[in-house]
Amino acid sequence: KQLRGAFGEVQLENLVRDSLPHNSYAFQKTLTNNNRVDCIINLDYPPGPICIDSKFPLEHYRSYIKATNQNEKNMLLKQFSFSVLKHAHDISSKYLVPGETGEIAIMFLPSESIHAEIKINLQDVVSKSREKKIIICGPDSLMILLNAITGIMRNAKMNEVASKIQTQVSFLLKDLERLNDRVGKLKS
Repeated sequence: KQLRGAFGEVQLENLVRDSLPHNSYAFQKTLTNNNRVDCIINLDYPPGPICIDSKFPLEHYRSYIKATNQNEKNMLLKQFSFSVLKHAHDISSKYLVPGETGEIAIMFLPSESIHAEIKINLQDVVSKSREKKIIICGPDSLMILLNAITGIMRNAKMNEVASKIQTQVSFLLKDLERLNDRVGKLKS
């Protein structure tokens, strides 16, 4: 279990490092409520810092996949569902801290097959997770989300730079007006 958890965290770290600027995230950060999150992406409000926690509910998933009869499959799918919902609840209660983090957090599943199974067969789990402000992502969907966040960061930086340029142009225009006034006074 620990090795699987470490695998998920390493995969998460690699995806984040490959997608975001190095000063925009932190790994294994301890929040003020003494909970340590796998990754936090530092964004301004809104949306605020986004916590990402890696989960790997493999036991219940494997049991469900290996089941041969439909009754057993249904029972194991429910157990798998409860396992994922428990993770969503844990993330919601630990990593959504008013005033410190944003209003959403991400549950990262390092397996596309587990992520697909949840999206296809456990729509109620997806809905209940969203109600708890938890977004469930596999590697591919996390990569898309991180690329969108990169675009948002780039846009915010461009807006900040554009604002500074506008301020400097305004100062330049005032200097040109003063120069024009002085040239006019020299002529007269």
